[in-house]
Amino acid sequence: MGAKNGSFFHFIDDEELSERAYAYLFGLCDRAEYLFDCPHGEADFSTEAIGTDCEGMIGALEGERRGESWGMRGKILSFRLTDEVKEVIGHPARLHGMPAVWDRRLENLTLYKGEKRLYSVCSHEGYTDIDEDFLQKVGTFCRRELPRTSMWKQLEARYPRLSSLSAKRLWGDLDKLDDLNRQICDAWQCFIRQPPFYQMTFEEYLAVARDYLSGPIVRKLEEAGGYRELHPEGYARVSREVEAFRGRPGFDLSDLWYDIRRELAYWKVFLELHRRPCPPSDEQRFPSIIINEEKEGNESSDAKP
Repeated sequence: MGAKNGSFFHFIDDEELSERAYAYLFGLCDRAEYLFDCPHGEADFSTEAIGTDCEGMIGALEGERRGESWGMRGKILSFRLTDEVKEVIGHPARLHGMPAVWDRRLENLTLYKGEKRLYSVCSHEGYTDIDEDFLQKVGTFCRRELPRTSMWKQLEARYPRLSSLSAKRLWGDLDKLDDLNRQICDAWQCFIRQPPFYQMTFEEYLAVARDYLSGPIVRKLEEAGGYRELHPEGYARVSREVEAFRGRPGFDLSDLWYDIRRELAYWKVFLELHRRPCPPSDEQRFPSIIINEEKEGNESSDAKP
């Protein structure tokens, strides 16, 4: 069975689709609500927003009340969907973001059409409540727009030399490419890590990447030459090293990993729409975590709880 249109909803934040997708999404709504982070009602948004990126929203404020959203209390602010409000939601914040009002935040965006709630998100946890019709309409729009992107055209150029492979092989290769962050953490023997799903040398990973990923990504992988070299900053390997690495972003926050994950997301949709869906698998994966144990002599060993 192919992907349902609603499963394309998350492409609204894709760099090639977002401008058109948000314009379409806003056309389905007429009002937005945010929870203003002042649980005791002590702050006035119209005053506090001056000098921030949210200043343009002041004129769109049409109501406020004390209330609760996703278990959090504060002021519920209601805004007309003016261009200024759309700008804050669609660019720096996105639907799940928390626009800053100095040291406070606008959280838990909710979108309405009249009195009908179409979308609501818990900003901190990422939980969403989406009206099914709204989900399908936005997903259908994204699905229709995907083949117009340059990324899609790149996949169309690569696919002919892969089309003879079985669906099992195609999806298995994508799964291997998605294992990169775990491979890097394992290569560094990160203090707390999830083990890779595949026993795969970097050369083996690179061979798969050359078939599926774009030239700029492959060149960056080739220039690195190894899992560790892709994240030379490394990771804490025992508990006493954790403080020294606090605040340092991991590979999972790198531009390269973002680009790889983006191309993999496109591949998965591309295969679905070319009638090469992911085949069912009897393999069950159970989450496991490795925590290194310090031993005498400053050595460490792996423990799997």
